[in-house]
Amino acid sequence: MNSYKTTLREIADIRVGYQTRGRIEENIHGDLTIIRPKDFDSAGNLLLDQTIRFSSSSKIDPQNYLITVEDILVQARGQSHMAYLTQESLVNSVAANSFYIIRIIEREKIIPAYLAWWINQPKVQTYFKKERGISTVPFISKSVLSFAPVLIPPLRIQEKIIELIQLWRQEQGLHQQFIQKKDNLIQAVARNAAARLMEEH
Repeated sequence: MNSYKTTLREIADIRVGYQTRGRIEENIHGDLTIIRPKDFDSAGNLLLDQTIRFSSSSKIDPQNYLITVEDILVQARGQSHMAYLTQESLVNSVAANSFYIIRIIEREKIIPAYLAWWINQPKVQTYFKKERGISTVPFISKSVLSFAPVLIPPLRIQEKIIELIQLWRQEQGLHQQFIQKKDNLIQAVARNAAARLMEEH
């Protein structure tokens, strides 16, 4: 199969996040967990310890908003419209209404991790900025998201791209660990030097 272009609506089901008019109140004994944009770090990892639980409304069916492993969440509002891939097996978790939920229909054609990566590329992000609505807080409509351009290369190419990205992230992580250890060492040496100077005086 050669690479081909399509739109997001042709390959995925798109839904809005959990719709509620009122403010969601945290309840540690609640039956649902809500995933918000701030629950992801800069690398796109879900920080489960930051998520909150709440009690669902009897007027809202949470089944329409539940997310699971390899769903893609796209920020609907704000200056950024980044895509996040859920890599955890989530139970009774819903996406906040500031997200669109994308679930791939034909897994044999496109890998979720590749699609999340593609949505975050400049070509698609530029499309969002050009087509998004103008209000106090910029937003992209479901229609705009539905017609987002998608390039689908052969699966082996998708796999290579994801492998490359994962290796790069691992290298970044190791580099950050090295910097942190070096900082700790330098701080310890500086403290010891200061302590010796204080003893001498």
